[in-house]
Amino acid sequence: MSSDRGPFPGFERLVRTHQAMVWRYLRFLGCDDAEARDLTQDTFLRVLDRPIDRFGEGGTRAYLRRVARNAYLRSLERAARRPVVDLDVAEAAYEWYRGDDEGESTRDALDACLETLSDQARRALELRFGERFTRDAIAAELGIGAHGIKSLLQRSYARLRVCIERRLSHEPA
Repeated sequence: MSSDRGPFPGFERLVRTHQAMVWRYLRFLGCDDAEARDLTQDTFLRVLDRPIDRFGEGGTRAYLRRVARNAYLRSLERAARRPVVDLDVAEAAYEWYRGDDEGESTRDALDACLETLSDQARRALELRFGERFTRDAIAAELGIGAHGIKSLLQRSYARLRVCIERRLSHEPA
């Protein structure tokens, strides 16, 4: 018995191959983790009976991103919310991030660069982006003034940006 079940041959492989990409894309658009997981499932349910893998790898990824974006827009509309970010800007940023290796080199560079930050800076970033804390909430959690957190985050962003750009251009860090 084949382990590749589904409405068309290769559906299970399609999901395995592209699920992480769809989730990352939805996170780029501004979804939190749970919403991105739900909308990723919704994306694959919408293509369940469509043999989209016939578009080739690039076309399949583009089609799945379009379906995911539309699912996100529908969820915003149902909840009477607006996008957190400009979706066109997020799309351009995602294309840069994705690069030639689906973002692996960017994620590797980010991981390495995060290690160069102080524990306090890493914790502030974790609270900001992992927990979605406001700057005031981060200040309270870390026992630092709100202006201090703003400065810490700005310095951390700048340091990460320079470090990642150097790593991606293969310059010494």
